[in-house]
Amino acid sequence: MSLQFKVDISAIREQIGQTLEQTALIKLPEYNRVEFPDAWRVHTRINHTYDGYFVTGQAEGSFTATCDRCLEPYTDSLIVEFNEVFVSNKDLSKNYEVVGENEDIHYFSGDEIDLTETLRDSVLLALPMKNLCAMECKGLCAQCGVNLNNTTCDCENVYPDPRLAKLGELFNLTANEDKGGGSDGQPKE
Repeated sequence: MSLQFKVDISAIREQIGQTLEQTALIKLPEYNRVEFPDAWRVHTRINHTYDGYFVTGQAEGSFTATCDRCLEPYTDSLIVEFNEVFVSNKDLSKNYEVVGENEDIHYFSGDEIDLTETLRDSVLLALPMKNLCAMECKGLCAQCGVNLNNTTCDCENVYPDPRLAKLGELFNLTANEDKGGGSDGQPKE
């Protein structure tokens, strides 16, 4: 399913200073194993200004992902805000002198502003970088694989990483023997 979110601005196109507000329910497609089970509520406000169309908006909804620690699915919600400036190619040719492309301005033609990319980018940037069902999630046991949030296991908690064995030996020496060092770098006697 592809995301489409366009707003018809023909009602405010002819008069600078006009405002158009709209609320819509938008179904978002799955992204990188994150699902959006319910439609998101998206509220937009478009102001027709001398510089183009200033779009502000807020999107809110839920998403379902898999916890990176315990591998269990969980659901959470987000509220995302966005704002962008759009300039009509028609208005650009009549009223504006713009040299080159400006990355902060989006250009459009016709009577519709396409907010698809704005909405998608805002939601994706707001998703957590690390999916956690809870900040206190204990994850899985590295030895037996049991979910430590639901049960405990009899595995030893202390198991050395073979790559760090020499470093562990060094720490055991200094912890057991308090020889310390003098100001000259030689051991104390």
